[in-house]
Amino acid sequence: MLAYGLTFTMLPAILFLAAPKRMIQYSENEDFWTKKLHRAFAWVLRKRRAVFIGGLVSIVIGLFGISLLDVDNVMLEDLRDDHLLKQEFRYMEEKFSGVRPFEMAVQLDSATSPFEYDFLVQLDSIETYLEREYHVGNIMSLSRLIKSINRELNGGSEDFFVIPEQYEINQIKKMLRREEAKRVAELFINQENKVLRISGKVGDIGRLHYEEENRKLDNYISQYQLNDHFSYKVTGTAHLIDLNNRKLVDNMVLDLFLSVVVIGIIMAFIYKSWRMFFLTMVRTSSQFLSHFLFIA
Repeated sequence: MLAYGLTFTMLPAILFLAAPKRMIQYSENEDFWTKKLHRAFAWVLRKRRAVFIGGLVSIVIGLFGISLLDVDNVMLEDLRDDHLLKQEFRYMEEKFSGVRPFEMAVQLDSATSPFEYDFLVQLDSIETYLEREYHVGNIMSLSRLIKSINRELNGGSEDFFVIPEQYEINQIKKMLRREEAKRVAELFINQENKVLRISGKVGDIGRLHYEEENRKLDNYISQYQLNDHFSYKVTGTAHLIDLNNRKLVDNMVLDLFLSVVVIGIIMAFIYKSWRMFFLTMVRTSSQFLSHFLFIA
């Protein structure tokens, strides 16, 4: 708004007070474009109804073009496919879990303990879904830590990579109170606030893909009623970048709309006619929407 104010107040004042000689001479002499523009303006006046209808058609076509746009983003969208860094990202996705961080926060209610057998089984079920359906790799969490400790306590057998019974969970809980083990456990649990963390890695596929995966995750948890005693939220750096980019697009569209409205108000004020407001809205909107159609 400040830029608009300066453009339509300070700039005309400077031109009026300074009176640049070259601009005055240019305005007094006809050039090639003067006659052309005069003829074009006369044609617009003769065909004003056709021009108005054409503007409306452009708006409709532009709105159709907007409906075809899918705003998606990846972490390395600014790099070429043959860029070394992008190739390294692709290698990590093909050979390992990926480079895009996945973070999920789990907030327990006041009556639930993070070391309860039933809760850990529910948490392990969610992690299994994340691994098989969401394709999260290198998952790290409290339940994974307990399963790993249980496996090591039983000779490293994969048969014991499961949530143990409550008595064994209590024994593992005591082990996690030791200084060295406590530092590891604090990476996945904040017992004071009763918040747990599930972290992992996924491929850099795109925002739209993971928005759909998040909806499927919500449906899975709701279907099997796995969140009776806790709430959860997908978060992390990549998720926040996606939210920021979506807000950026929404704000850009809103700014374009406001700019069209402001231009219409200025034109109505200059010509002292609200008909100019609507005519300017149609003309300016058709320009913006034609760009969207071209992009689509």
